[in-house]
Amino acid sequence: MASKTSGSHKLPEFRILIELSRRAKHQVKELLKRTETGSFSKGELSTGLNDIEEPLKQMLDYVRGTLDDVSKIKRSQGQTINKDELNAELKEVGKRVKLMIDHSNEEFCD
Repeated sequence: MASKTSGSHKLPEFRILIELSRRAKHQVKELLKRTETGSFSKGELSTGLNDIEEPLKQMLDYVRGTLDDVSKIKRSQGQTINKDELNAELKEVGKRVKLMIDHSNEEFCD
């Protein structure tokens, strides 16, 4: 959805999504380390979980935006649609899905 009229221009760039994922992953690893040593309070656990939740919510916004674009394409099925425009929209959605899947295949615990 490369056009200015689509909702995708509101989505964060994919590199931001990767950084959000890395940040959440780092926070989870930190909490895991601290649970193994037992060196945190309930308040610190709550704060740590909030630190994980924030980037995950932003990532969810990215996924929802992609789903919105898919829904727009589905709604346009009943209309006459330019083949080139449809292909461009599908390629953009496919690119974002591929990036999400390829990035998420990274092993969690190194």
